[in-house]
Amino acid sequence: MNSPDPSPSEPHDVLPAVTVDDHDRVILTDLSSHAFEHPSDRAAVTALRAIPGFDQVLKVASGMLRERQYRLAFLASGVRVGERQFPDLHRLLDDVVRRVRVIG
Repeated sequence: MNSPDPSPSEPHDVLPAVTVDDHDRVILTDLSSHAFEHPSDRAAVTALRAIPGFDQVLKVASGMLRERQYRLAFLASGVRVGERQFPDLHRLLDDVVRRVRVIG
């Protein structure tokens, strides 16, 4: 059963604003994670969320799998990028953050 794609007029389908800096690099503003969702994925998530109690069951199942502990362990053992450690990568990261206007 194929469900129809969500209407392209939905607000989260609006493309981000684009500007160009002094070095002719594109800077994206008002970027939303919804811009990267596939319409079928969006429809599937919407259908699952329509099921009463789905969110609660998902939270309980996630808690049983100790997702948070594993995520924190992987995060703590990850490579740290900074001005002293991997400075070239840090400069690239700063450039990307500035270009996509990530606040953090």
